[in-house]
Amino acid sequence: MKVQVLSRKLIKPCIPTPEFLRHYTISFIDELAPSINVLAVLYYSPGLIIQKLEESLAEILPQFYPLAGRYMKDDHSVDCSDQGAAFLEAQVDCQLLDIIGAGAKPEELNDLLPCQSFATEDATEPLLAIQVSKFKCDGIAISVSISHRIADASSLGMFISAWANACRGDNVEAISSRFNGPLFFPGKNFPAPDFGETGTRDLDVHIPVAKIVARRKQQPSRVQVVSALITKALAAVDAQTTYGHSRNLLVAQLVSVQERTVPPVPKYCFGNLVAIAMTESTAAEVKNMVFQDFVRLLGDNVDGHKILVDTIVGFNKKSANSDLNVVLITDWSKLGFYEVDFGWGKPMLASVADVPIKNLVTLLNSKGSGGIEAWVHLDEKDMSYFEQDEDLKMFTTSLV
Repeated sequence: MKVQVLSRKLIKPCIPTPEFLRHYTISFIDELAPSINVLAVLYYSPGLIIQKLEESLAEILPQFYPLAGRYMKDDHSVDCSDQGAAFLEAQVDCQLLDIIGAGAKPEELNDLLPCQSFATEDATEPLLAIQVSKFKCDGIAISVSISHRIADASSLGMFISAWANACRGDNVEAISSRFNGPLFFPGKNFPAPDFGETGTRDLDVHIPVAKIVARRKQQPSRVQVVSALITKALAAVDAQTTYGHSRNLLVAQLVSVQERTVPPVPKYCFGNLVAIAMTESTAAEVKNMVFQDFVRLLGDNVDGHKILVDTIVGFNKKSANSDLNVVLITDWSKLGFYEVDFGWGKPMLASVADVPIKNLVTLLNSKGSGGIEAWVHLDEKDMSYFEQDEDLKMFTTSLV
């Protein structure tokens, strides 16, 4: 697949940002987010009108005014100067079904992105970047990237939904974003964590809900069951490959803090509103664990104070420990990507792309079936071991 960028431009808000909103100081949770971009790609059948996308983006940007600004790294703030969001148009030399039908490969999907997954955080770098890629069949891919410094996946989903509403002229469910996260979590000038960069490939795993139900005990959630299934497989891979034995296991899950604050964080609060919940098991425990043990493990890591304060600071230090096998799980299954309609129908496929963080697991809803798609980031040498896991082979409908 070859992708040729045809044009690049900056889309500015249709209304200038007021002077009193010129400087936006980020929260301490924003400060602790990794220096990456939060990315999603939506694939549609023909029907695109580029001009309408641009106009609606300019229309919605005043509501999301920091996204048109630039991040000032030294000040931990955004200069809301209306410099604009990056908007790219590209042409793809194949059919959309060549990507969807064959199972989208992350190394190809990265060419559909407007920028790389790791953010430079340069003062000239747009915080929001969008690429609209047109296939030979006139099908399209819309990829959206927002700096993790000011947004999490939920905020990404909020923005995309608001943009789609504006594009189709639908204000029935108005999304009124609020940039008041720093009021709840004031900045503390934490240094940005370094998760490191590893060469990885993704594996897309679709697990149908019908088979998940068969394995439920004490009614764990489907996300908990799928997370346990994948964590078990990753623990086995760790023992089979580089290390040749089980290491201590650290399972970290990104957890929303919106329902854990008093008073509650507003529904449409924009920013990073997640923390890290962690559970550790020794190598000896991991070696003797069966599937049900991993299900319980994934259900026992919710502790208020530790979620909000302790683990979010300590995770980076722990993840750098070579004696630990670290698995990081993030749940995007409630973000509603398959409901995003810009005016010509809902997407045929939604995906992430290649984020080079080893053992990062991103969970999305699958279209229509009620199943879950798991995007698992692995070292390429670990791929064959992961694919041969017996439980994965039994409870997975497609493995690419």
